[in-house]
Amino acid sequence: MTHFEIFEYNGFHFNYFEEKQSSKAIEVSEPPEGVSQWINFNDKKSADLEKWLLEKAFINSIVLETIQDNKSRARLNDWDHFLSLTVKFFSIEEDKSKSSLIKHKQVSFLLFSNRLISIQEDESKLFDNPRKRIIENKGKIRKMPVAYLLHSLLEAIIDNYFEVLEFLGDELDELSNQLELKPSHENFQKIQDLRNDINQLRKVITPFQQIVLGLIRDEIDFVGDELTPFL
Repeated sequence: MTHFEIFEYNGFHFNYFEEKQSSKAIEVSEPPEGVSQWINFNDKKSADLEKWLLEKAFINSIVLETIQDNKSRARLNDWDHFLSLTVKFFSIEEDKSKSSLIKHKQVSFLLFSNRLISIQEDESKLFDNPRKRIIENKGKIRKMPVAYLLHSLLEAIIDNYFEVLEFLGDELDELSNQLELKPSHENFQKIQDLRNDINQLRKVITPFQQIVLGLIRDEIDFVGDELTPFL
């Protein structure tokens, strides 16, 4: 099953399409002139998606391998006709009996002159806020180049980092209070697990900072001067 959404927009125009298809070639038209297009895929394991990326989006095998590899480190590459970017984010585990309370996830972006492709492992609420702003025409998102949308999606990932840090901090405070009232080996172990989660988060944030610095360098053609203040 291939699940994806297509947003086409500018200051005066908006179209939205959603597709859930099984064993069917992906068909996506080029956006009209002056219109930005965002294609958000929610299942990167689809063989149809792999074929479309290689044959229609014209990405190379190196980028495809990075997209498919969940253990790939965060990276930014400027190719001849597009920019590729892969970063990590986190989801919070509902089952608090697990040793880790957060789960690593990966999202990749392919930025072209008037098209942005995002590829997630599965459906998530990560981009709900930018999605809502496009649909309801809130703020400047529809009026700006598609690179501004990339900025908005990266901002959503930063918000995710803060949300997870706050969650882990609250869990650590709660366990510390429990430890003062009733010390136990189990609570000591949970605190150690939380510290491991925080260290994992730090390891993700550091390369993400380097990517943001890369986006504001002059040699990145797809990120214009008008976007630099937002990065």
